[in-house]
Amino acid sequence: MNGTEVEIAELKAGERVEVTSYDTSGRTIARVGVLLAKPRLVVVQVWRTRVKKWRLHVDAPGSEIARSNAVTLWPHQRVRRLDAPAQSHQNTSSQE
Repeated sequence: MNGTEVEIAELKAGERVEVTSYDTSGRTIARVGVLLAKPRLVVVQVWRTRVKKWRLHVDAPGSEIARSNAVTLWPHQRVRRLDAPAQSHQNTSSQE
């Protein structure tokens, strides 16, 4: 997929992104979709230590923000902002 790696703070709700993170067992989690809300810095617990991380909600357009589409990333991580998908244009010219 084409795109550009950017700082998380630069992202806005509605942008298409590709996010790579890890779950609690160390498995890679990759999500591709629309950023449902502006990224937020939150305090989370990692190995019994409270730390600040970015929380992003990535899913299909129109999805509700939910725990199931949340991803948390370290402040130094970057996200790939994807190019907008090609839109199909309907032919509006009339032929008589």
